[in-house]
Amino acid sequence: PRRIGALAQSIDLAPTILAQAAGVPTLAWSGSGVAVSFEACKGVIPDDVYRRACVHSVEDAVESCGRIGYPVMLKASWGGGGKGIRKVHSDDEVRAVFKQIQGEVPGSPIFAMKLAPASRHLEVQLLADNHGNVASLFTRDCSVQRRHQKIIEEGPAVAASQETLRDMERCARALASSVGYSGAATVEYLYCIETGKYYFLELNPRLQVEHPVTEGITGVNIPACQLLIGMGVPLQRIPFIRSIYGADPKGSDLFDIESTPQRLPDTHVIAVRITSENAGDGFK
Repeated sequence: PRRIGALAQSIDLAPTILAQAAGVPTLAWSGSGVAVSFEACKGVIPDDVYRRACVHSVEDAVESCGRIGYPVMLKASWGGGGKGIRKVHSDDEVRAVFKQIQGEVPGSPIFAMKLAPASRHLEVQLLADNHGNVASLFTRDCSVQRRHQKIIEEGPAVAASQETLRDMERCARALASSVGYSGAATVEYLYCIETGKYYFLELNPRLQVEHPVTEGITGVNIPACQLLIGMGVPLQRIPFIRSIYGADPKGSDLFDIESTPQRLPDTHVIAVRITSENAGDGFK
């Protein structure tokens, strides 16, 4: 069984299955229609549900990709940083790369997902406490990447309308609430420029490298909030969080986070990563 507490290892499949149950939009993939709520499975996704979302052989992958419609991304669920992921345009390409994916991330489940062309990589920063409260700290745009690694990160996102961005945040909060999440997390989406629609990509149940972008636009010290959440402090009593909801930072009154409007960012932040990509050639 795939325990929800192990999402960092199985970072794509389990959250996508739960996202579909929570009503979050998803791209066509090998697990389309496979859904189970956190409440129904009590935190453990049954093996049969998990297996229905995966591809288990070359021919299984070919059938799934044909049903989804090329181009398709084949990905090892446990992969990261560009490992175990390939874009395929035909049955022959699937047969050529399937074994490579298995070899790069041995033992990992593999799934297929429709490629979203002309899309942006947008994400929502979340903070959730132990009392059922979830706050979204606006959005980031991490579309500029090289070898599947983020190079330029900026916030708040401007590629989509404010209405769409707020809906992304709403869905991200709903997903975190549906699994009883606590701590810092990021819900990542693909936003298709041509259609104006967005789709769930993955849930990162941790603090991400690009968190200073969010801190720059909100003034929220996310690691400090994590410590306070771990101590059992409700979000409404954390001064950083109170500030973005227009409440007195020194106050302690509880308010409904979901229905209280936030103070929108008046700052834009851009962060650039310097990567020592080629260690064998002077760290070019």
